[in-house]
Amino acid sequence: MTKIKLIWTLLCVLTIQIFSAQAEVKKPTDAFELYFKAFVNKNDTALKALNDYMRPTVEGKDMYAINFTEGNSEMIASMSDNFLSIFSPAAAKANKKEAEDYFAAMTKNFNEATYKINSVKLIDNEYVKGEKIAEISYRVTFKMPNEASDETLSAYKNKNPKTLKADELKKLLISLKNTYTNSTKEESIDQQISLYQLKEKGKIYYNSGSIHEEIVTNL
Repeated sequence: MTKIKLIWTLLCVLTIQIFSAQAEVKKPTDAFELYFKAFVNKNDTALKALNDYMRPTVEGKDMYAINFTEGNSEMIASMSDNFLSIFSPAAAKANKKEAEDYFAAMTKNFNEATYKINSVKLIDNEYVKGEKIAEISYRVTFKMPNEASDETLSAYKNKNPKTLKADELKKLLISLKNTYTNSTKEESIDQQISLYQLKEKGKIYYNSGSIHEEIVTNL
């Protein structure tokens, strides 16, 4: 009888442990996929899925309120303006569209990057007892621009940008844009990032407050 009671007690304890154990809502690799697709690929569907995933940790709100279309447009316009500032006002004004097309092609190559997970390691979080950190090593691959023809660029070497005429600048920008739109070369970079566990109502989520900045900045 005593043995039966002991077995019954052990079964009850085991059952309680099973149902009280905290479960991962997503594996670290699945959570990382959402972050990468959202912030590198600028994928709206991935951003929505990421917000749905993290919503329980931010009182039912969206963790990331981002408009990728507006953000990209503003970034391209800013890069174009900075680039054109080294040329004469007349040449810059005449080539605003060409400059934006060039930086749009450059940005598109970056946004179409792919990745492959190399390894995932769970380590203890020394600052939060009982929580883990997922260290993810991954390889990012993206297209690199082909080299512009020497014939095209040689005409502009050692030349003061302020002296370039509008049609010369136009030719240069179109050539540079084509190095991206016609890219065939690929470059791969190994990266590592950490995802921190967040526990909410018995469930485990993976997050890093600055992960979206860290992924893009590292590249």
